[in-house]
Amino acid sequence: VWLLRRLPQYKSASLTRSRDPDVLKPLTIVIDVAGLYDHDQLRYDHHQRGFFETFDGENKAARDGGRPDVTGPDSATGVFKTKLSASGLVYKHYGREILCA
Repeated sequence: VWLLRRLPQYKSASLTRSRDPDVLKPLTIVIDVAGLYDHDQLRYDHHQRGFFETFDGENKAARDGGRPDVTGPDSATGVFKTKLSASGLVYKHYGREILCA
């Protein structure tokens, strides 16, 4: 949240704490809950089974709950092999913009 608030579009964003899907659904951006990682939908969770997104890797199947074939660092795509947290996902997509803010 702190990282995103460095950006003009989220500077005044309210913070909602919930795991209730009905509460999360209308929100513009959701971090660390909801069991979905999809940058197009602005959903950045890392708790789903089969999730192993890395900084330079691709895991497009995370939209469907992860990739069963990606089970750890050896099967992750990209040079970096560290699984990202929710803040890592935010940094992956907004880091350059945050550093320039």
